[in-house]
Amino acid sequence: MKIPFSKEEALALRQALSDCPDAEALGKDAYVVDLYDADPPLSLELVFPKDGVEVLAAEELAYSEELDGWYLSGPVADAAVLAAALRTLF
Repeated sequence: MKIPFSKEEALALRQALSDCPDAEALGKDAYVVDLYDADPPLSLELVFPKDGVEVLAAEELAYSEELDGWYLSGPVADAAVLAAALRTLF
């Protein structure tokens, strides 16, 4: 899903992801990131094509006290929700 970020926003996001302890680079132009402070918390896989940001997968995260950890609880398909969550990083 394409996220309508400007070139400047995409560059700021890429820099924020490289500095984020909850993000991992999967290659030159791909990242996975867990956004625990988002509402709802999210786990995203995204890439940076030449013209912005594209989310390949997005899932809500839920916390289980019984398991003492986070788990994927369902897909997110709303680009506005994802854009807002990603903007909190920069």
